[in-house]
Amino acid sequence: MDDLKDVNDLDKIISAGDAWLRKYGVISPMMHNNLVLNLRTQFPKIKHLEYFMAPDPNQREIKLVVYVSLWTLIFNNANNLIDNIISVVEAYLYNFKVNVEIKRYKGES
Repeated sequence: MDDLKDVNDLDKIISAGDAWLRKYGVISPMMHNNLVLNLRTQFPKIKHLEYFMAPDPNQREIKLVVYVSLWTLIFNNANNLIDNIISVVEAYLYNFKVNVEIKRYKGES
């Protein structure tokens, strides 16, 4: 039982440290992977995802380019999808300005 308590305590410490780093704009490569993974799992209609962060970490800005199929563009509300993506990213990256652009996915070139 002590091992399980130790693991839970360690998980809480790591989560708190991760939240602090995100709050102050320190983004590690692991966090980049988590961001992409979270977006791809929460929005399965996304076919491809690109993101660009400002070179200066003090700018706290991210631009996402989301590629979806033509059918998703036709039959879904693009503004609703953009708002949902922004809310997920803002919850993940504290105090960042988030821009989302939706484009049609054309498949492998």
